[in-house]
Amino acid sequence: MKTKFGHPSAAERKFATQLRKVAKHVGHITDIHAPQGVLFDPQGLTRSLAAYSELITPWAERVAATMLASVSKSNLRGWTSMSRTIGAELRANFNTSEAGAAARALHTEQVGLITSLPTEAATRAQSLAQEAMLTGGRPNAVAAEIARTGEVTESRATLIARTETAKSNAAFTQARAENIGVTHYVWQTMQDESVRESHQEMQGTVQEFADPPEVDEFGAYNPGEVPNCRCFAEPIINLPEEE
Repeated sequence: MKTKFGHPSAAERKFATQLRKVAKHVGHITDIHAPQGVLFDPQGLTRSLAAYSELITPWAERVAATMLASVSKSNLRGWTSMSRTIGAELRANFNTSEAGAAARALHTEQVGLITSLPTEAATRAQSLAQEAMLTGGRPNAVAAEIARTGEVTESRATLIARTETAKSNAAFTQARAENIGVTHYVWQTMQDESVRESHQEMQGTVQEFADPPEVDEFGAYNPGEVPNCRCFAEPIINLPEEE
């Protein structure tokens, strides 16, 4: 049976597009306070990016909620494809089930990550300038790195989008599984050239949600729970033959 529990790529792309808007504006603010990478007013840059972080909080709440709703809907289709009865029960219980609690926790975390993009950029720029002063680093090299603030923030935004959509999918799968007494899953990768070696070794293995396997330097975890991971859990459910 073709699974529908896979990495929510469409949700990731939309989420990444939104987060890259933040990165672009962070780049504009940095250019104002550090033209050509020369940071004349570190405090001014910090204040401006902190104010921007606060300004985007309501927007970040909406963006995170939209992403979570999209991932949840996609994930629920996976359950429905296995059993329409189970799918209906999960839909009815979503707001009061473990999946609802998972969504609320994820939302808080993701809003924090989105609003941290501007403040992390300010910290990075100040650290580069201070390090150059203390070590006598080459001004041109430091300026070039500060000028890359928008680019670095965009890379961070892309990583957050991939990691958080996968983590959300993993959380919904596990919460819904536990809600109906499903305890085990098959570890599935995207089976392409981007899959890390340690995850290739996990492909097709049977694991328990409550007892994640030791995989690599990140320790013990279920698929989709570490940065940049697109793996997913395919729940094992024993249904009557008529289902």
